[in-house]
Amino acid sequence: MPSTTGKPGGKIVGQSMSDFPIEDGVFLKALDQMAHKLKFPFISVEGELRYSQMSTVQISGTASVSDTEEPAPPKKNKVKYTCSDCQSNVWGKPEMNIVCGNCDQRFDEMS
Repeated sequence: MPSTTGKPGGKIVGQSMSDFPIEDGVFLKALDQMAHKLKFPFISVEGELRYSQMSTVQISGTASVSDTEEPAPPKKNKVKYTCSDCQSNVWGKPEMNIVCGNCDQRFDEMS
């Protein structure tokens, strides 16, 4: 069921959405019938198991990240462009060729 909170009682439409299984719904019934070896492990982010039909699976082993590895910076999908003459700003994909409609000057990509 769609929900703005990811829990019962949340709005069913909105900008930031999540979902939750409906009690006695088709999803949970199908999950109960699925072979255990085909199920993915479920680990609640909130540490809360609200539905008795859902099963949890313990994952053995540990994952580690080296202290010397730094996470990669997020890839920019939009950059700011500024007109070199009138200083108007637009945002778009990296490496675009944009010309100002007011003063016919090229927009420069700002970093």
